[in-house]
Formats: sequence, structure tokens, C-alpha cells
Amino acid sequence: LTTLGAYLCGRASIRSPTDFQALVRFYAKLVIIVAPFAFWESITGTSWLRIIDSIPGISTPEYNLTSPRLGLERAQLVFGHPILFGIFASLSIALSYVVLSPVMSGGRRLILLIILTLTAFLSLSSGPLLSIAIQYFLLLWAFAARYLPGRWMVLFLISTFTYVILDLLSSRPAYIAVLSRLTFSIETLYYRSELLKYGLTEIMQNPIFGIGFSNWQSLPLWMQNIASVDNHWLLIAVTFGPMALILFLGSITWAMFQISRRPFDWNCPEGRARTGWMIMMSSLIISAITVALFGTVYSIVIFLFSSGLWMQNWVSNKQDDCWPDASQASPEM
Repeated sequence: LTTLGAYLCGRASIRSPTDFQALVRFYAKLVIIVAPFAFWESITGTSWLRIIDSIPGISTPEYNLTSPRLGLERAQLVFGHPILFGIFASLSIALSYVVLSPVMSGGRRLILLIILTLTAFLSLSSGPLLSIAIQYFLLLWAFAARYLPGRWMVLFLISTFTYVILDLLSSRPAYIAVLSRLTFSIETLYYRSELLKYGLTEIMQNPIFGIGFSNWQSLPLWMQNIASVDNHWLLIAVTFGPMALILFLGSITWAMFQISRRPFDWNCPEGRARTGWMIMMSSLIISAITVALFGTVYSIVIFLFSSGLWMQNWVSNKQDDCWPDASQASPEM
């Protein structure tokens, strides 16, 4: 229900560049609305939004007691964990900056970018930080390499080569080495490293259907009651088997590949929509290595994925939707 329901909602309701732009505008407004509450919670450690718990029939996830970082409390709001709030807020960054460029001036988009980034940062979690870093890097690359033919394939090859070199030179997995530069806690980094090791053991022992919702058998005593598997892709492979991961992640990457091959014009709304959606999805795939997506945020992620699938077969017959001269559009970001 959480997967197919969210998928069908996004697939059926977002069918055009106009729909997608309206969705991105609404999503940005949501993050802006909760931003003051996140700032207040970071400073005081109390959440005003949890007053809705007093409304009959409405409840929020149990509050997660986490240690302060950088002298601030970790904003959680009504989500199950601060890292989930951070992911929710961070996914709006590239989408808003790129997709809303036809309807917002550069100065307003810059202010919006700062607000969205600071709001996501208040979760003080490595997952959202990684998502923010990836989106900023891809935005800068899109601008710096805008005249380079095949710039995204060039970036993919450079990134793959760099990752392989890091993996060969490091005594630990390359993504763990990268996270060590972004993480707030060395204990959390060690925990993720151990989860990866024991998770791979579980996959080898249950290579077809996974372990289902049973307890991990290979974990040491001190990890028997793990609260969360901080790696969404590892969680899928352990729970449902590696084939489930291949099908799930493969369907996402295949859709992204198909959309990336479409001949969209940057000076048309669908071209902006594709760039923003691709950057958002790329950051999500990588940052999901650091967080288990569940509950509301998981449904939001699936909804955002399916909301861009109209781009696979979109054909624009309205030339009025495009700028006749590239000089009338802002530089590609």
C-alpha cells in the first residue's frame, strides 16, 4: 500500500509540465511553512507542531530523543526521526531552484534556495547533508558544463572512475570513507559500517527471498535489538532478497535512463522539469545509502519518483510554452 498507493497517486495526478511545476511550488511552500517550527525546535528542543497530538484521531510518531549537535537540537517535527525530516526538506532544493526558474527571478530563487537548505540542515544528519552536497554539485556541474556535449555521461564516467579508485585505495567501502567526512558522529559511522558487514552476511545466507521480518541471525549481541538499518538499499536486500533490490532499484534507474534520452529543450518547461527531477532522484539514490526510508517519507519519495514519469512519453505541441530565444531563459542550472 505504501509503495503502490503513492506510486499511482503520483502517476495519475502529475501528467504535464504544468502539473509538475504546481507540485514543486506546493512542495517548496510546505518546507517554507515548517521552517520556522524547525528553527524553534533546534533552538529550544520543543516542537510546536506536536500539539496536533491532542486532536482526537490524530497522532505523530514517537519523539526520538537524540543528542544535540553543533550546539543545536536536531529538528524532527512530526517525522519519525530527524534524518527523515532532513531528507523530506532536502529533496525540495534542486527541484525548486530549477523547475521554478521560469516563474521566479534569480534573486527570489536564491533566497528560496538558502531557506530550503538551512531547513534541511537543521536535522543535523549526514544523510540530508549528503543529499544537499550532491544537489549543489550537480547544479554547479549543469551550469559549468552547459556547453559540453554529453556532459552527464562525462560526469557519470568521472564519478564511476573516482569511486573505483577510492574503493581500491581505502581500507573500507568508498561510501563509508566519504561519509566519514560528512558525519557528525564517529559512532554512527562505525554502526553503519558494521551494519553493512553483517547485512551482506545475511544476504549470502538468504540469497533468494531474504529474511522477511525476522531478526538478523548474524548480528553480535550488542546489535541484536537494532532500532534502524541506516541503508535503504541494504534493508530491501536483507528483507526481501537481492532480486527484490535489483527489481526495485533497477526500475528507478531504468526510468531515469529513459527520461534522460528524451530530446527535451532547456528553453521549455519540460526541459527544466527533467533537469530538476533527475538531480533530485540522483541525490536520493545516493543519500538512501545512509538512511532507511519508512513511513510518510517513504511514500513521499515514491510519489516524487512517479510524479516525473510523464516525461517518458511527453510530446509538447504548445510552442507558446517555450521561449523562442535562449537569451530569454536563465542560464541552465
